[in-house]
Amino acid sequence: MKYILCSMLFALFFMGNIYAGSTPSATSSVNQDTSNVQTAQVQSDKINVNTASVSELATLKGVGSVKAQAIKQYQQSHGDFTSFTDLEKVKGIGSSVIEQNKDRIEF
Repeated sequence: MKYILCSMLFALFFMGNIYAGSTPSATSSVNQDTSNVQTAQVQSDKINVNTASVSELATLKGVGSVKAQAIKQYQQSHGDFTSFTDLEKVKGIGSSVIEQNKDRIEF
């Protein structure tokens, strides 16, 4: 009886290892899917325009490195932004840029 039980456990263990090792492509596709989800999460996070770095600001739609630098310079010269109206005072930041990023911008 012990021999049969041990044989069955060994067979289950052995078959589990074969199954787990036989699908590396499935595992890599899961990892790829996970990285895409993480990228999407990073892009949807809110950005505080008063504390964000230039590189963080540049991730906003329609805001490249030049406009991001302009945002930081305006903030340093005029103080923190308190509303979208304040943000529109930055050269190159218009209502369309704000509309595209309204859900990501916070003050």
